[in-house]
Amino acid sequence: MFYNPVRTFVGVLTLGALSGAIARGQVPDQQKTCSDLESRAFTIGTWMTHDWTGGQMNGSKTRVAVVGKELRDQTPFYWFEVALDDPARPAAKMTVQILAGGPGSTGAGVRKAIMKMGNMPPMTVPPETVQMFNGINVAQIARECRTMQLVAWDDVTVPAGKFRGMHLRDSRTSADFWITSGAQSQIVKLIWNDGSTAVLTAQGSDAKSSLTGMP
Repeated sequence: MFYNPVRTFVGVLTLGALSGAIARGQVPDQQKTCSDLESRAFTIGTWMTHDWTGGQMNGSKTRVAVVGKELRDQTPFYWFEVALDDPARPAAKMTVQILAGGPGSTGAGVRKAIMKMGNMPPMTVPPETVQMFNGINVAQIARECRTMQLVAWDDVTVPAGKFRGMHLRDSRTSADFWITSGAQSQIVKLIWNDGSTAVLTAQGSDAKSSLTGMP
């Protein structure tokens, strides 16, 4: 039941590259903000956590981090790790690492994925199944930012602090999210189409892969 929300959550969060804020009072242009997202570089070690309420994700906690980098055909690809933890259902804990191009990448889709469910050892996702993660093509999501509906620029208060966020609405998924502007953008709030709401709770720069015994 988690795949659709997690796919959108990872895609939107990695779009923001996991850090930064905007000075209060500035009103950036949507196209410039989306251009910043599409061209920015990632920093290995950056991470962010979100708490979810409502919908299928109610009570869940997620952590997204950039934990590695590889060159494929002279193009940089990044290892993104998303961990989903539902305290009410420990056996449903899931950690996924995907190797995908960052903003500015011309590489299509996810190149590799590794998944760990509950207490089971990590497993490589079969090539024929990796396609289910292709919605997490960060470069494509960044480009789609330009055509999404700009609802407003809002002051958003979340556990991690106060931010000035660009409120966008994706007509394709009916998702709403608030994203800060500038060279270090991030998602501070997300509302999925089933009512699941995520808010930024913390962030940092010391992330490492949490998976051991890699396949």
